[in-house]
Amino acid sequence: MKVVNKGLVQRLLAGISLACLTYSPQLHAQSGDAPTASGRTALEEIIVTAEKKSARLQTAPIAVTAIEGSKLATSNIVEPADLTGFAPGLTIAKNEGYNRVVAIRGVGFEAPQNDSAQPSVSYHVDGIFISNPVALNADFLDVARIEVLRGPQGTVFGQNSTGGAINVISNQPILNEFSGNANLSYGSYNLVRFGGVANVPITDNLSIRAAVLQNRHDGFAKATAIPGMPNYALDDENSVTARLLVLWAPTDDLSITLGANYYDADEHDRAQKNIYDPNPDPRVLTQDFPGRFGMRSEVFDAIIQYDTPWAQIKSTTSWQYLKERQVLDNDRLTYNLNPFAHDLVPDTHRANRAITQEVDVSSLPGGPVDWIAGAFYLNVKNHVGFLEYTGVTPTTPISSAYDPKNLQFLGFGFETDSIPTRESYSFFSQATYHVLDYLDITGGARYTHDLVASAVSTYYLPILNIQESGNALTGRAEVTLKITPDNTAYVSWSSGFKPGASNLENSQPLIVPLAAKPESIVAYEIGSKNEFFDGTLRANLAAFYYNYENFQYAAEDPIPFKGGVDNIPNVRIYGLEGEFSAVLPANLRLDTNLAWEHGKINSHSPALDPVTASNISNTLAAQGIGFFDPRSIAARAAAAQDIYGNSPPKLPKYSASVDLVHTLDIPDQGTLTSRIEMIYRSSYQYRIFNNSSLDRLPSSITWNLAFHYRPVASPWDFDFLITNVLDRLNVDSRFTNAFGVQTTSQEFAPPRQFIAKASYTF
Repeated sequence: MKVVNKGLVQRLLAGISLACLTYSPQLHAQSGDAPTASGRTALEEIIVTAEKKSARLQTAPIAVTAIEGSKLATSNIVEPADLTGFAPGLTIAKNEGYNRVVAIRGVGFEAPQNDSAQPSVSYHVDGIFISNPVALNADFLDVARIEVLRGPQGTVFGQNSTGGAINVISNQPILNEFSGNANLSYGSYNLVRFGGVANVPITDNLSIRAAVLQNRHDGFAKATAIPGMPNYALDDENSVTARLLVLWAPTDDLSITLGANYYDADEHDRAQKNIYDPNPDPRVLTQDFPGRFGMRSEVFDAIIQYDTPWAQIKSTTSWQYLKERQVLDNDRLTYNLNPFAHDLVPDTHRANRAITQEVDVSSLPGGPVDWIAGAFYLNVKNHVGFLEYTGVTPTTPISSAYDPKNLQFLGFGFETDSIPTRESYSFFSQATYHVLDYLDITGGARYTHDLVASAVSTYYLPILNIQESGNALTGRAEVTLKITPDNTAYVSWSSGFKPGASNLENSQPLIVPLAAKPESIVAYEIGSKNEFFDGTLRANLAAFYYNYENFQYAAEDPIPFKGGVDNIPNVRIYGLEGEFSAVLPANLRLDTNLAWEHGKINSHSPALDPVTASNISNTLAAQGIGFFDPRSIAARAAAAQDIYGNSPPKLPKYSASVDLVHTLDIPDQGTLTSRIEMIYRSSYQYRIFNNSSLDRLPSSITWNLAFHYRPVASPWDFDFLITNVLDRLNVDSRFTNAFGVQTTSQEFAPPRQFIAKASYTF
């Protein structure tokens, strides 16, 4: 058999990678550096667990970004929404204030207002699938690293997903070690952030780790037209996060970790400025009703790991509870500015309970075949209540925004009480055969069964019991070529699945179905991971192509109030990604990621923009033609558009981040680390309708500065951060309410902040 000319392949791969590097102006400027690592420290080795086995990032044949815990502090990454731009193709948009819409490579969550619909990107903490997307409001706490997996996860990793996965990995208890830290931050808008961690050994085989974080700041914006509250703060923060982990390792082969996680927030609402607000100040809202958000989350888990002579057995169990309550000014205007469609929600609440159980059995390292097999079970019950008033204004001062008894209203709009449930189980296996020292072949499959049901009662419908079930077989096939110890190439095929969703109707709409179909995706990817010049230059590249079927989105129907979740038969998405790191002369280091992505809706699908439909109904109503008049319904039906060729939402064509770090050693004093960071995202469409006046989010660019000083032989560390240095008015998200009044509002990124931090380590 003819042997691969490794030297030739290595030179070709190096040429391709360096050609890509020259595309980045920041890296191209350093092309004259000496091609050796003499006098420079090699890049650190990064270990990931993306496929449930510890592996070097540079040899893992999957598109994954690892964000170290130290990066969270220097970039002021406090919660998941702050991760946008720190991994290629990742956007996390806020939706309706409290929802978080995660999209990776344009595959996201386009029906967040439907409580039976599921996100396309799964979110995990220490391998535990977090079932409710509202939980993404919780702050990060004592994090070792965050792994962002790009592409469908339809085999071994957690909950089956079409877009990818985010796994937050906490620092774990350490046996026989007493250690910890405490830190205090103070900054603009009266920011006060206190955190502490303690690792305490109890016995030789028992240890606990406790962490707590309190985070508060004044509002970045205000509402000025609320009766009795002339300057009502918005975009404030007032939360507490805590975690307790207990590790018991009675033998070298057995470990049991018990965890308790708690989060509590009681805050005013996010600032969502109506695009027709007459006040030109983007951080002043002309609304007359106070928004408020409260959330309490509890997660209890048990992770048991047992090593046998032939395999490792791991059981992961969790019980999750989340309670959320919110009041909203839905149209974000005053009654005088919007009398016909004024929309107030004095009460919306959710109580979510979830149970997960996963069992994995995996091979021990060192054999000719690495394998894993397991089963996953999920049971979710969600109680949702919603109360709405339309065309009204509060007539008395509001003493408690949570208590509708303190309000007087003139008109009742809508009320619902529903209990969406979901039960899912799956079985999976994957194996990697080491054919040769430099050649691996991987294959895996997963069978998933999902049942989504809703029991719904409203003021105008009898109790409905709706069910939607689905089964799917997904998998992964991959070939990996280890060209040299520092250069790896791979090609893969993978697929993912997301269950269908039920809509709250008992009669057939004209366009929108009673239940949306499950969505699925098939992905093709080719990539390479490379290190050059004695480990001082790293270049990881990936190209992908998606065939995306039955894309779920929030749809409107010609018959009023019969909208819900519908499907687009086919969407195609493709792109290129690069992640680069370089140790440069003069104690500099550069880290950057780049992404170019493109896609289009590839099927002819009639879709009715809710805003267009609402405008038609309101115009005809002013002429005396009622909402349910056949003439109004026919006019709405005629406005449905063929969305073939439209851009998929949450898919910026270009995105990039650049992080330049300088380290200065001051003799006999300490070390000063200075960092400048740039995050760029081109414009993109927020909804599938590509409405030119509503849906296009403008491009954004953010500059951050960070300085870290560590004195010699001292337990103290000091940080100073300036976020959004140029105080740019970047639009984080634009939300068009698919229900109710169809208003469009937008949320702005936080303004410039100065933050000082002191940390003590023991």
